Amino acid sequence: MKHKNKPLSLWAQTHKTFIAVSFGFSWLVWITAWLVSKSTGTGEILFNADLIWLPLSGNESISSALFFVSILSLTGVYGPMLGAYVAAKIDKNISWQDIWRSAVHFKAGSIRYIKKVLIILAAVVAIPSAITVLFSSSTENAPGIFGGVLLLLLFFVVQVFTSGSEEIGWRGYLTEKLLPGRDFWDTGWIVGVVWAIWHFPVLVIMFMQQGMVHIQIVGSIAGFTMGIIAMSILHTWFYAQTRQVSINIFIHALFNAIPLTLAVLYIGSPAAVLSNILLWFVVFYIKRSADRGEKYAAVTR
Repeated sequence: MKHKNKPLSLWAQTHKTFIAVSFGFSWLVWITAWLVSKSTGTGEILFNADLIWLPLSGNESISSALFFVSILSLTGVYGPMLGAYVAAKIDKNISWQDIWRSAVHFKAGSIRYIKKVLIILAAVVAIPSAITVLFSSSTENAPGIFGGVLLLLLFFVVQVFTSGSEEIGWRGYLTEKLLPGRDFWDTGWIVGVVWAIWHFPVLVIMFMQQGMVHIQIVGSIAGFTMGIIAMSILHTWFYAQTRQVSINIFIHALFNAIPLTLAVLYIGSPAAVLSNILLWFVVFYIKRSADRGEKYAAVTR
């Protein structure tokens, strides 16, 4: 993947194509699924615990309508991957084959980056998870430790093949195009804002399902946006070092799976909010360390 050194604008024509396809596909799918669920009274289509518990229990089954609209809404996550494919086909400066190869292969030396991911995950998730387990009430029919671990593994595998695919677009295409001439911090902010806005329809649907009023929805979206920007900076930092989308897919799946598991197992889990706060401490530390490294390199030249 070759680029000129001059930073490219977010609003370059091929980038606008990527954004239009990504947003258009995802938003159309999510809004359609929500309208179908509202008109048929199928119930919550996002983070509905019945979709987990009923099939696993073997005692009951979910309705075909709920299953259909839930699967339909889930396909919305493939918008960024589709956007990357379309944009790369008309963008002379990037190859879809290179993007795809980066997503499905782990290069030699990947283990040390995965270790970094696990260390950061422990720093960001350990405390919120412990607080959730100690102070939150378990949901009805929640499994024990063994069942919870199986649920976590299930969520991780599902996330790899669903939400993890977003990384092909956000990092494999957009971050790759915007990084040259910028550092990971600036690129992370730009991509993070776009990434957050892409989520807005699904957030509004989810918060409405939870019975939030308008001011609560706005506040929750603002908090989510800041968390997504921090996560984008972290993703960009790893991508700038590795140029491996596969690492970002691993990060995305793992960082999604744990809060999702806790949200299903515990009522009112604060893990997501607390993790976002701790994540900002991590990215500020990474930024400060990077700046010190640059100053040291400049002095020793």
